[in-house]
Amino acid sequence: MPTRLLLLASALLGTLALAATAEASKYVPGEVVVGYKNGTVATHQTEAGQSVPEAAETLKRHPKVAYAVPNYVAHASQFTPDDPYLRRQWNFLGPYGINMPEAWSLAAAAGAPGGKGVTVAVLDSGVAFERYGGFRRAPDLRRSTFVHPWDFVDRDPHPNDRYGHGTHVTGTLAEATNNGRAVAGVAYGVKIMPLKVLNDFGEGD
Repeated sequence: MPTRLLLLASALLGTLALAATAEASKYVPGEVVVGYKNGTVATHQTEAGQSVPEAAETLKRHPKVAYAVPNYVAHASQFTPDDPYLRRQWNFLGPYGINMPEAWSLAAAAGAPGGKGVTVAVLDSGVAFERYGGFRRAPDLRRSTFVHPWDFVDRDPHPNDRYGHGTHVTGTLAEATNNGRAVAGVAYGVKIMPLKVLNDFGEGD
């Protein structure tokens, strides 16, 4: 006797999409998800000695069955950018990292890839954000990333960084990502408001 389950439509669609491509994927042992032509969805337990694929094929032949597939174990896809030095960012990846691929994927699924739509004010020693006088923008920071710059030390709109700390912080946050260059940024989609509050020695009050 099948056990009827209430399944979310999204989970059902995910199962159907996976069924075509997940032959090598893991599935729940002894379980087949069955969709009946009347719209009912249920799980069946396989019989003793019967494999999951065999049970699915048998169930598909029943005239009331629309589909029968293994109960595949799904995993959320993860975004891993192609920046060549990402593998060296131990704080992003690996056992001591903050699991950025999952975080990037969740942000994208929420409609805010890389934190798009957020502005982060960096109060520091300035940022290498523009070509101005003898200053140059850091090569892996996009010009379009920066908004409303201000230098509270010199009181002008050019908070350029002679000390380097603010540029380092900004790179960690908003480095151009998935561009085949350098490293990745935690929140590569945000806008950065560079505010210089520390002098050329990294000091301020």
